[in-house]
Amino acid sequence: MPLYPLISVHYCTSCKAHETYMIDRWEGESGRTVLKGFERGHTHDNNEIAKKVGDDFADWLQNLPFEKEP
Repeated sequence: MPLYPLISVHYCTSCKAHETYMIDRWEGESGRTVLKGFERGHTHDNNEIAKKVGDDFADWLQNLPFEKEP
């Protein structure tokens, strides 16, 4: 089972290295997404990368195989 968009790897502009990020905060209505790195805790806060992951997360949620209430 793929873990993206829950976990993703991105280049960190703070430490200049690749880090593993998780979604730390997602505000579906506003579209704001904050990613936090596992290794050093650096964040991508509502930048282009975070927005892409947030959009993919919203799509992922829409496609979960749960039965929707009538």
